[in-house]
Amino acid sequence: AGSTYIILNTLGATFGANLAGEVRNVQKSQLLALFGSLTILMSIWAIFYGMSYKAWGAHWTNCLMFLAGTGNEVYTSLPIGNLEPFATIMVGIMTKSGVFVFLIAAAFFMATFGSTAGMSFGPIRNIYAWGFDRMVPEALAKLHPKTSAPWNASMVAIVGAEFFLLVDIYLPAWTANIAYTIFTWFIGWIFLGIAGMVFPYRRKLLFESAPPIVKKRLFGIPVVSILGFFTLIISVAICIYLLIPFVQGLLPYTMIVVSGALFIIPLILYYYSKNQYAKKGVDIDIQFKEIPSQ
Repeated sequence: AGSTYIILNTLGATFGANLAGEVRNVQKSQLLALFGSLTILMSIWAIFYGMSYKAWGAHWTNCLMFLAGTGNEVYTSLPIGNLEPFATIMVGIMTKSGVFVFLIAAAFFMATFGSTAGMSFGPIRNIYAWGFDRMVPEALAKLHPKTSAPWNASMVAIVGAEFFLLVDIYLPAWTANIAYTIFTWFIGWIFLGIAGMVFPYRRKLLFESAPPIVKKRLFGIPVVSILGFFTLIISVAICIYLLIPFVQGLLPYTMIVVSGALFIIPLILYYYSKNQYAKKGVDIDIQFKEIPSQ
């Protein structure tokens, strides 16, 4: 569970891609936002995790994480048994300072408020893009006549968020392992890594027309292919690693069901849309043979 949350700490940085279309000088700003946010966040978390391991030792800390992740009564019977052993909570206990604990709580509230604003923009932007690309009904790509906001996409995102909230309230067993859907996320990144590796060779015209930073080479090999290779290796390794608790019987079947659903549903939507437009004589794959103007 601990490694899962460490990985989850980095995923928010990807939402910077949703803002790229509204950023000036995107080649410089986007790289700074993406890698800068990762550097700052991982540095902060390295300090917190380092303090925990330094204070209690790696063996004790790992055992605590294991007991919490498996719901062992040895952990659940503790005063913090209803909480997950986040590094911030453990550091708060370690300092025995009420002021520090309050500051952690205040920082968590502010960070959550800020991330909610950013992460709510991401899904809306995605739904709008899906409508624009005909992956879902085109009505979701329509803008409000007065505000020019993606009103339909926003409504779908709100309904989806409320649905997950209700599931979390009344069927918590299905959302208790939502963190492990990172497994599905990295399955997607496996395909992303493969695409990055073959892109310069399968789509030479697109590669040559891409911005200079995309066409850079290292020892004659396109950098995008090298990064794609590392993305593939890391993603496969993480997927295997995240499956270990499930194979050992430490996680319920809902982990695989939820992850599988999040992976299969988009495929169903894509092929359904492809089939529907094919009946109208429209090949939606043509639009993916060029880099979008935005």
